[in-house]
Formats: sequence, structure tokens, C-alpha cells
Amino acid sequence: MCLISIIVPVYNVEEYIEKCISSLLQQTNKNFEIIIVDDQSPDQSINLASKLLSTQNAIAYQIITSEKNGGLSAARNLGISKSNGKFLLFVDSDDWIEINTVQKLVEATSTKDSEMFFFRVRQVYGDSDRVDILKSIEPATIHGKKALSLLFKGKYPAHICKILIDKKLFSDIKFPEGKIYEDVLTLPYLLYKTNNVTFIDDILYNYYQRSGSITKSYNPKLEEVIDQLLLMDHHFSEILSSKLLTQFKRYTYLTYHVIICHTIYYSVDFEKSKAVLLKIKKALSLTTLLKITITQPSKSIADLILLKTFSKLFYKKYKFIR
Repeated sequence: MCLISIIVPVYNVEEYIEKCISSLLQQTNKNFEIIIVDDQSPDQSINLASKLLSTQNAIAYQIITSEKNGGLSAARNLGISKSNGKFLLFVDSDDWIEINTVQKLVEATSTKDSEMFFFRVRQVYGDSDRVDILKSIEPATIHGKKALSLLFKGKYPAHICKILIDKKLFSDIKFPEGKIYEDVLTLPYLLYKTNNVTFIDDILYNYYQRSGSITKSYNPKLEEVIDQLLLMDHHFSEILSSKLLTQFKRYTYLTYHVIICHTIYYSVDFEKSKAVLLKIKKALSLTTLLKITITQPSKSIADLILLKTFSKLFYKKYKFIR
């Protein structure tokens, strides 16, 4: 059995897939398998990937085809079900990893008894020469609940692709199929189950931000994210301590704020976007907002207080900005 399964969902990425697959095949450590999930891609992505993979026999691979185009979460879930590794690494098909990524992760798993290993990420922009190193925390091994608290406090972003994850954590957790913001909606459940989490300081992943990507355009599925956050709220409200619950509320409320920004700035009809804003307003608690303001004040939380208390003023403010 291999140590690591690298799962790559593929859909309509023929411009990027060769760089992604090449970065996997160039790994200095070959103790892993590649699982390509063809999410009914209509272009030449799978043919290009298959051609590259078939030129070598050092690394085991599978190419699995989804029955229908189910989206990123469904493709990841299918890949998990077919994986043989103890640990899972998710790589988006327009991204790429460093040549020593697997080696560094193998070394980490051999020295630390953890179920999740976070590493650093370089963000590359398709429409400029700009490069950012995404926020992380200092190298350490900590309890899963502490890592959960740090996530809720915004000390690092909810990016699944920056984590090597023990497969057993997915025994009763799946990515939300047909939804967007799947990382935000899944990572808290994984961390809550985890005993130990290790953060390492190496930059091992390159995240390619395409212009016109789903995060840069309005998506009507944003309203469904609100429903998923409410389900998560119901789940964690029953099991988290009072302090951690307030931090969790901050995490969900800031996600609401992101949804608001996307809705206002990218929706073609401001009036129709009010339905989303009203749904968020109903989900907000003024008492909780004020608690968060005391511990971690921010402009985003102030905006949510304005939405909750003076909706008309909030609408006027953002309609003017728009």
C-alpha cells in the first residue's frame, strides 16, 4: 500500500493539466499514487493527462470517470473512495506542486504522529506577475481543537489543498456535493475529529488564481452556502465550548460577509441580491456580533452589525459603492 494518494479532479483544464501532471511525475519521492477523476470533461484534458501518465511506470495511477458532471466535491469524494493511500492530498488540476512536496510530507509523517499536515502555499495570478505566500502559522504540532480555534480566528485560510489528510478522517465526512465553498464547509468537521495537527514551514503547493474563476464571478449557488452554514451552526452549537462557539460564529459570519460582497459586486441585479442579504440578516445574532466585536473587531463585523440593525442604510451604502 502506498503512503499517499494524490487526488486530482479534472474538468475543462486542457490549458493547465500538463503542468499539473508534470509536477506530480517529477517528484523526488515516488511513494504515492495518482488518482485522476474525469468529471466528464468536454475538452482534451483527460487525453493530455493520460498521455503523460502512460509514458512512465514508476508511479501508480488510476483514471476514473464520473457517471455525470458532479462538480469538485463529487469528484473528490469519488477519488477518496478509490484511493489506496493512508494519507490523501488534493491537487486542483490548474495548480501544481513543488518537486519535493511528497518527500517533505513523507518525512513529516515519519517524525510526527499527526492526522493532518498543513504546509505553505504560493498563490500565482494568471493576469499579472504578482505572487503571494498565503498566511499560515509557525511550525508546530498542536491538538486538533487548537487548530480549529486558529482557523476560526482567521490565522490561516480554509484551503483543503494545503493539507495532507489521514484518510480515516473521511470515514463519516464527505465534501458537500453540488455546493461551492466546499473547503470552508468541510475543514471544521475534519479538524474537530483530529487529535494532532502539524504545521510545517515549507512552501509545497502553487495555487493558480485564474481571471474569471468561480471566486471572481457571481454564482447563484451562493445562497445554498448559507443553508450549509446554518446546518454547520446547528451541529457545532451542540458540541463546542462557549469560547470556541463564539470563534466559530466569527468564522461563519465572515463567510457571510464574503457572500455579501460577491453578491453585491458581481450580481447583475442589485434588487434580486436583497433576497440573499435578507437571508443572511435573519441568520445573524446581534448579541453574537457584539461579542465578536469585543474580542476581534473588524470592518466586516461592523458591516454585519449595520445589516442587522439598519438594513436600509446598509443597502444605500453598498448600492452607492456598486
